[in-house]
Amino acid sequence: MSWQFSEEAFLKQSPSRKQLTLQQDLKTRESIYDFTIKLGSALKLNGKTILAATIYVARFYMRVPITTSKYFVVCAAITISCKLNDNYRPPDKIAMTACALKNPHKQIDEQSDLFWSWRDQLLYREEMMLKTLNFDLNLNLPYELREKLEEEIIEKEKIKKLVNKVEGDEHTLRDVNDLVGDVDGEDEEEYETPIDQADTATDKSDFYSSAKEILRQSVALIEILSSLPILITYNVESFFGASLVIVLFEKYSTSVTLPKDYLLKHVHTTAEESYKCYKYIYKLLKLSQSKDPHLSSHRAAAKRIKLIERKDFFHITNSEVVESSTNTNISNTNGTPRNDDNLIS
Repeated sequence: MSWQFSEEAFLKQSPSRKQLTLQQDLKTRESIYDFTIKLGSALKLNGKTILAATIYVARFYMRVPITTSKYFVVCAAITISCKLNDNYRPPDKIAMTACALKNPHKQIDEQSDLFWSWRDQLLYREEMMLKTLNFDLNLNLPYELREKLEEEIIEKEKIKKLVNKVEGDEHTLRDVNDLVGDVDGEDEEEYETPIDQADTATDKSDFYSSAKEILRQSVALIEILSSLPILITYNVESFFGASLVIVLFEKYSTSVTLPKDYLLKHVHTTAEESYKCYKYIYKLLKLSQSKDPHLSSHRAAAKRIKLIERKDFFHITNSEVVESSTNTNISNTNGTPRNDDNLIS
């Protein structure tokens, strides 16, 4: 089963909005996200477990309407995520913690009717969620991608040091080339020698001078923006690419760029798909704002994420601006293909 839908599938056809407007839906998702963060923090869960639970909830509400049971659904998602991420918490503890968070002024213990109500609802919603998700619980999360990119940076730093030591020494340099070997199984014509890799590591963009911190900030931004239904429309690689550009734009405007073809070679996405993801994020944040303060949501994110023009976005990715004409075969809620020609610009 594909868990990626078209933008239109959420904006106009999402089952989550049985009796909700789009703004109400986004505001409700924000409250669901806030409760997920509070519950995860109270249970001392790591970011991976919390983000996985957030994605399960987002997927669940692409199948069923959002109702007053939403906080029980969060408890169920946390329970499932804990089991799958080696972060087990007993359902009783999750139910007790959640119950206390939503009823801070009540004395609650394991004999309380309120606790037993939450516990029973948790177990019921857990079974319901598993069935609704068809037990398809495998996720690609940004943490593994960040770790891989950080490892590549460490390797580049090692290669740079080696090359600096042996530059001009033909025999030793040949030994370094042999030591590095066929990196990532690349074809011979695409293979970068240590000198090439060292040049990349000192790219004029200056990206590598603060790359590790930029990668960490990009993952942190993904965690913040997961309150929006992004990962039901775009894969984690495109989301990561969009976040990288946003972070670079925040820190350096357009003065620092990614190394040439960095998104394609290392993040395994394209500048075009990352740009579409960014535009979707920006659009959702704009839609979440209202003149009615009771309807506005995601205020901090909406204030933070600035408009990046297409040419500037592609400049930061160090890619050529190309016209979008690719149709991506991703199903929407009705099973029809996602057509990128119809994506929101």
